[in-house]
Amino acid sequence: MHGTHRTLRRAIPLTIAAALLVALALLYARAAGAYRHDPRPARDLAAELNAPWASVPASRRAAPVYERLDDAWRAANPPPADDPYRDLRAVAPHDPDFAALADLVRTLEPELADARAAAAFETLGADFARPTPEDLALFDPVPTDPVMLESAIFLRIPGIGHASITTALLLIDADHAAVHNDADRFTADVHASLAIARQVRQIPIFLADIIALRAVEQAAKRIRRALADHPDLLDEPALAALQADLAETARRHTTLRIEHELLTLSDVLDRTFSPGPQGRLTKVGIRRLDSIYHGNNLIREIIPDENAAMAPLLAPSLGTRAQNLVWQDDLIAQATAARDAGPAGAAAYISVESERLFSETSDAPVVARTLFPALGSALYSQHVVQLEAEATLVAIALHRHRLAHGAYPPTLHPLVPALLDALPADPFDPISNPIKYRLTAAGPTLYYNGANRRDDNGTPPVPNPASPYATDAVRSFNTLAPGQTWPNAPAADWVIYPDPPAHTPTPPDPDR
Repeated sequence: MHGTHRTLRRAIPLTIAAALLVALALLYARAAGAYRHDPRPARDLAAELNAPWASVPASRRAAPVYERLDDAWRAANPPPADDPYRDLRAVAPHDPDFAALADLVRTLEPELADARAAAAFETLGADFARPTPEDLALFDPVPTDPVMLESAIFLRIPGIGHASITTALLLIDADHAAVHNDADRFTADVHASLAIARQVRQIPIFLADIIALRAVEQAAKRIRRALADHPDLLDEPALAALQADLAETARRHTTLRIEHELLTLSDVLDRTFSPGPQGRLTKVGIRRLDSIYHGNNLIREIIPDENAAMAPLLAPSLGTRAQNLVWQDDLIAQATAARDAGPAGAAAYISVESERLFSETSDAPVVARTLFPALGSALYSQHVVQLEAEATLVAIALHRHRLAHGAYPPTLHPLVPALLDALPADPFDPISNPIKYRLTAAGPTLYYNGANRRDDNGTPPVPNPASPYATDAVRSFNTLAPGQTWPNAPAADWVIYPDPPAHTPTPPDPDR
């Protein structure tokens, strides 16, 4: 009897232990099964995005015309100077090789004329397409996941690149026209560039907005340059037409849109997580993320081997689908508020975004940190371009006043409402005074306060070749909350018109 009791006492713990092991095995098997789930097939995003112009014939699409100009430019074998990836948007008449480069652009006049005509088309028609083998060969390793290759991540939009090159060539031609006193060609090039910016905005993605922003920025710069260097180039009707076109484009077509990016990110999460709002990252999903972001070690730092048997148990450290979506929605809300708040709000948002995206103590789920686009600098660029465009409109109005009255006005007040609806506010002025204006024997100067938030009488910052960003008074403001001043801010202003004598190097763009 006692032996039986002892046997039972030994058997019960063993039975419980065995049951626990079986339960754990079943739980693991269930988890592993969930992680083997293959999410739904990708939507045909290319067809959705091409639908608005699917019925437009090629002869009424501008994108093929811009592609022909781009091909002709490459065939002309342009000089690389010191940089084979030279940014054509930064070329200016004061550059030593400007004349040779502009003369080469002039050899493409038939293609330029076609591009000016195509800028008037209603449709850009830059079709999204699947990646070619040549595109995929640029990746190392070459992505192989079929679901992700069908996603928006890998869609090609070659028309955006062709439109960007076309704008750059047209504006080099505009500078050449101004130097040679050809007002008609100058205005035709600038109007075409603004029209291309509006066409590119037909593509509802973040990258298209960035390209459009750059086109507006560079067109405004060419107008300011022509007014300063060739004040008698344009007559009243030409100035009025440029003012109306720039105002329409800058005020309606320079706001960044992030709705499509939200859909894309949600789509990626759908395909990489198991079903349900609390879905976990799957082994398949880990491989998919790795196929896109092969150069990003963020995932591998958490799961060194994405094919390891332990991946299902480690994956929760990357957050659930719901956690990723909540975090993205929160960041989007902050970005939208910054966009609506203007340059100061966008400046404050940059530091918040940088902390949340890249800090070691970030609360962001790793997947969202990997997929989320950097909005901060782009939002800030949006407001900078809008401020530059508004200042350019004031500069045009000053020249229209000079033509009508024989002299520039002593203040900006006579421009309103005769030539301007209102004066743009200075966002770096503590009490929101309008843009600053000085009239001297050398001519008019338009400027905003700089990083010290004080009026320094239109003094431009001292250039620092070793640090291009430090030369720009407004970019020095980019990590501060509203109302704060940049530490050790120089006694300098953000001079918009005319450009300071020592031209500031153009900083890298998010789309390069």
